[in-house]
Amino acid sequence: MIYSSWKWVVLLPLLTKPVSFVLFGGVVSSLIIFPLLYSQDVQEWKGNINNIQNMGSFYDSDNLQGDISAGNYIRNPSQYTEVQVKTLLFSKSGNPQECNAKIREFLTSVKKIQPHNIPVVLNKVCANRGFAIGRFADENTIISILPLHDKGYSLVGVKIRKYSILGKPAFSKSIMNFSNVWPALIIIILSMVISYLLSLIAGGYLRVLNEYASKDGLTGCLRREAFYAKASYELEKSKKNNVPFSVLVIDLDHLRDVNNTYGHAKGDTAISLIAETILKSLRGTDFVGRVGGDEFIVILKDTTPADALLIANRIRHSVKSLKLDDLSLSVSIGISQCEKQNATLQEIISKADTNLYLAKRQRNEVVFENDILR
Repeated sequence: MIYSSWKWVVLLPLLTKPVSFVLFGGVVSSLIIFPLLYSQDVQEWKGNINNIQNMGSFYDSDNLQGDISAGNYIRNPSQYTEVQVKTLLFSKSGNPQECNAKIREFLTSVKKIQPHNIPVVLNKVCANRGFAIGRFADENTIISILPLHDKGYSLVGVKIRKYSILGKPAFSKSIMNFSNVWPALIIIILSMVISYLLSLIAGGYLRVLNEYASKDGLTGCLRREAFYAKASYELEKSKKNNVPFSVLVIDLDHLRDVNNTYGHAKGDTAISLIAETILKSLRGTDFVGRVGGDEFIVILKDTTPADALLIANRIRHSVKSLKLDDLSLSVSIGISQCEKQNATLQEIISKADTNLYLAKRQRNEVVFENDILR
């Protein structure tokens, strides 16, 4: 209600609640960080795929037929690759039958091996004593087989190397990877700390904004809209708790004469002094709004008519003792009380305004229930 001109600032209520904003910052950072981690793993996986395909394409011309693949002895250069290197020694050098048997046994143990590639490999290695390399299984595996010779150039064995891509990254695995978790947690915690600090800053900014939007610049009293919003709330609260609710309507006497004689600057100074005096005369639970040029309304919570009269006269006497250069200042005050459960704020204020009108007839008076009280 107070921020009618600031409705576009939709995030400020969220920003001023540290717990909410910290959680908000943590969720937002998580939604950013975890997909980035997953994307990083996917890029690494794609890089390995490209390496396999490039290596396979390079050796395709050495093969009569079949798909390119990679591999050899068991170790893991990365979480998505496996290398297996196996050395097979023959019991008798230069024995092509044993060479064929051992290489065939290894190749048939490889998953997704293409059977038509086996004769090609055996011919290259065992018959021609050359090497064979290619994608003999699936597209994500490269197998290279190199002949081993003794000093007499007799075939004594083969060294087999199989290089494989293990699989595509999984989102859950990416975010639970130990090397990823710590940086992610650090970033999330930093984000939450920054969110908390921003929340404190935003809270301070909103309090300043609240002060600016709700307070009158000349007097420091509540502006009209802010006053009526707060007064309506306090009236309903008083009715609910069945406690007294009193209103003072205060008007500066002879302000028009001050403006006409001494100028509006002097009149503003008089209004400012009156407002300062009113504020000093009130209790911590009371509040005042400037609703017109020289008219103020005071809300006295949990205040009986007798107590309201005491406060009104305290204000009147304090103002009367003020001196503005050679000017004497005074105020007239009307008092009213909430007497019915269905009474509206406007009805209570109108009644106090009527009493103010009676007080203004003689000036420097307090009126309650049509009676001038001193």
